[in-house]
Amino acid sequence: MAKYIGTLTSDARGKVGGLVLTRARNGTNIRAMAVPINPATTRQVYTRGIIGTALSAYRQLTAPQQSSWGNFAALYTWTNSLAQAYVPTGLQLWTQAYVNAARFGTAPPASWSGTPPVLYPVTAVSLVYSSGNWYLFTTRSTPGIYYPFIVYASGIVPSSVMYVRRLARRYITAVSGVYYTNIAPGWSSAYGSTPRAGLTIAVCVTSVDPTTYISAAPFVSAITSG
Repeated sequence: MAKYIGTLTSDARGKVGGLVLTRARNGTNIRAMAVPINPATTRQVYTRGIIGTALSAYRQLTAPQQSSWGNFAALYTWTNSLAQAYVPTGLQLWTQAYVNAARFGTAPPASWSGTPPVLYPVTAVSLVYSSGNWYLFTTRSTPGIYYPFIVYASGIVPSSVMYVRRLARRYITAVSGVYYTNIAPGWSSAYGSTPRAGLTIAVCVTSVDPTTYISAAPFVSAITSG
């Protein structure tokens, strides 16, 4: 809680030891200096690093290449966390594509032209537990088209969990050419435990265009292993 100091120090401001002094209406307030909790985990460092690398790679593109991504981005409408629609910039679309492509060990094309790719989003998922493995099955908007997809997931959550999309942020695996995958190894690596039957996790499954690596609309849900 902030403390008030009288007029002798009413113009004091700044940091002193573990305290922060700020100018107030009737003098100076003192509060403890709070250090933001921001652990530099391996995954956090990787995510920050890949976004920084995406920005550096974008700056190395030529002006026409950057312009082509700007034209590409103008074709799409995204929605922010407040459900507000907006048109992304070329840099935003490039960063999305770059981060997605990195999950598959590659990079997006330096420029874009031609017909916009058709995106086939995941429309449903199910989770089957078998002998220590969790098989995540996906349903696509167009059956038989198995574009690459990326899985993010939470740790164990209540079956009635809210804010699923916010929870399902930790990268689990990236898959190409099939409609299912065993997420047990990635989940164990991410959360340091062995999966078992009957657990509920929040998942975010994002289908990715195999050429440009931009994302379709993510599918998010809380699912229980059966």
